[in-house]
Amino acid sequence: MYASAPQESLYATIQFTDSHAQLHGTMFMAEGWKEPLVYPLDSISVLNDSVRFRFAPAGILIQGRCMAPGKIDMRLLQEMPQPWGTITGSGRIERVP
Repeated sequence: MYASAPQESLYATIQFTDSHAQLHGTMFMAEGWKEPLVYPLDSISVLNDSVRFRFAPAGILIQGRCMAPGKIDMRLLQEMPQPWGTITGSGRIERVP
């Protein structure tokens, strides 16, 4: 998965097991630092061609729409305290073998 916000970007994969789904990746920040992410998905829902999930503890929400088999165009939302406000971004989720 790749998502870009005005000054941040997220590269991640989601690993599914029989008992849970977990996001593994890195968030790159505008200030030049990066944060490794290994978080469980709090929720995941699929309705027709749409998918929505949130991962903790960052509380980042991913909403997307399936555009082709294995490809989802998505947007990222993260609520931040003032003075930052809401961070938004967009990108694509792609299935990898």
